[in-house]
Amino acid sequence: MDSRTMFVLFALVGGCMIAGLIFFALTRCSHTSQWQPLIKDDETLSDTLTAISKKYNQPALAAALIRSDEITVKAAIGTCVYGEDIPVTINSLFI
Repeated sequence: MDSRTMFVLFALVGGCMIAGLIFFALTRCSHTSQWQPLIKDDETLSDTLTAISKKYNQPALAAALIRSDEITVKAAIGTCVYGEDIPVTINSLFI
């Protein structure tokens, strides 16, 4: 399997599994039914993504927190091709 196929496989399978973990890490419900984000800035989200990436051996991850039709927090970490030094950005496409 070539590196591009491995990257796509990791992005699809790992991304689906990790999506639930990221959502859980980004939010919490209080007893007053007020929704409060645990991650309030791009740097904290980037640190969280880096930890998840290392734990699950993912070459790249991206996430955004959307509230009231507005992106409030966004981050992308990792490389476009596994083993190379081309970094992903918040504009990178994960297909």
